[in-house]
Amino acid sequence: MECRKSDQVIKQKVLRYQEFLSKSDRTQQETNRLKELAQELMELGYMKNDHKVRQTS
Repeated sequence: MECRKSDQVIKQKVLRYQEFLSKSDRTQQETNRLKELAQELMELGYMKNDHKVRQTS
């Protein structure tokens, strides 16, 4: 049960990251959250390239 909950949280982070990434008119707050999500996903091993974290501006 705990593993499934963890998977759901990660899926939510990935979806939220994709939403922010596709949005062309992000606010500064949204951009900051996008960077936080990218960092979290990279630390969890779901993103391999750290340039994607720096690229989100």
